[in-house]
Amino acid sequence: MAQGQWLDQWLENMTGTMRPDTMKRYKGTAAGSIKPYLGEKIISQVTGKDYPDRMNFPTSLET
Repeated sequence: MAQGQWLDQWLENMTGTMRPDTMKRYKGTAAGSIKPYLGEKIISQVTGKDYPDRMNFPTSLET
């Protein structure tokens, strides 16, 4: 399954379980920051190196 498909399913499943503003923010983050870079990539193939620096995700667990 591609990252974008998984995000769409997760967001759909989460509808009604959080405040509307939170859902709106999550959808915006998915659409603007995750899907453009990882939307077509298969989840099992995503690594920390796939995340652009501007997302501020660590590439390893080392500090």
